Amino acid sequence: GTLRQISKSFAWPNLRADVKAWTEGCVPCQRNKVTTHPRPAGPTPFVKNPKRFSVVHVDLVGPLPLSNGFRYLLTILDRATRWIEAIPLQDTRAETIVTNFFSGWVARFGVPQTIHSDRGPQFTGSLWGHLGQLLGVKNLFTTSYHPESNGIIERFHRTLKTSLAARISQEGESWVKALPFVLLGLRSSTPCIPGSELSPFHLLLGEAPRLPLTLMNEGERLPDKKLFERLRDLKHSPPRVIPETSSRFLSAVDKLKKAEFVFVKNIPIRPSLSPTYLGPFKVLKKFDRVFELDFGHRTDHVSIDRLKPAFGIRDILPSFRKF
Repeated sequence: GTLRQISKSFAWPNLRADVKAWTEGCVPCQRNKVTTHPRPAGPTPFVKNPKRFSVVHVDLVGPLPLSNGFRYLLTILDRATRWIEAIPLQDTRAETIVTNFFSGWVARFGVPQTIHSDRGPQFTGSLWGHLGQLLGVKNLFTTSYHPESNGIIERFHRTLKTSLAARISQEGESWVKALPFVLLGLRSSTPCIPGSELSPFHLLLGEAPRLPLTLMNEGERLPDKKLFERLRDLKHSPPRVIPETSSRFLSAVDKLKKAEFVFVKNIPIRPSLSPTYLGPFKVLKKFDRVFELDFGHRTDHVSIDRLKPAFGIRDILPSFRKF
């Protein structure tokens, strides 16, 4: 995402390494981005619908800290392009959900064929069902014991909340004011679709968005051959199943073994959009499953399941917080 955007307008020696070091060294991002230590897993089927705006995923985020009178977000994601809308809400009443879904999505992109959602009362109630019947939409729900079947939008939720929290901690602004900037980043970044090099913005509007760095170095905008090929595939290709595998289960542990500083996951219940991790803290000793850390006026042993490596940290005095 970031590397692709920068390389479109700039070039210098070691660009890739510099961008990687800069993005990995973003302390607010590291404090808020969740790192897991997954076990190796086999392939799981991922069904991709070829038509734009025919299948959408809806969900609710919140309650969030009160901001301009809003506590919730209605998120709507198009499966084919990964275009996402996040609409601030004051409450989660069914009437509020239906009204904002129609005005924020249907009025812009038309009526989808299928809507995926969880089994929350807002989506299983009679009003939402009546809307589906009125528009001719098929409603699909996650199963009671497998909510991950709506996992596409859950992954976007993690990215959305991480980005909001990082911007709030860095810029000190409310999440409502930060939301447009975060959405611009999500929409202009390359989506998590295997083999795709086009962003949701590109797939929706036919060209890459104008961003601050592109305005500085903007030349003639030529037709994009890859875009035409991608749009043709979206229109004519039959649905296909793409295997998704968990192939990075060792990388997090490998990086942790080399880390001099780490972040510690904030386990206790915390307000939404507050930092996910505390630190960084200096590593004193490393054992098989436990690290000894310097918390300022004391040291303690912490399981590696709660740790993530800190990048770009140089001689930072550890901050202390009891946990």
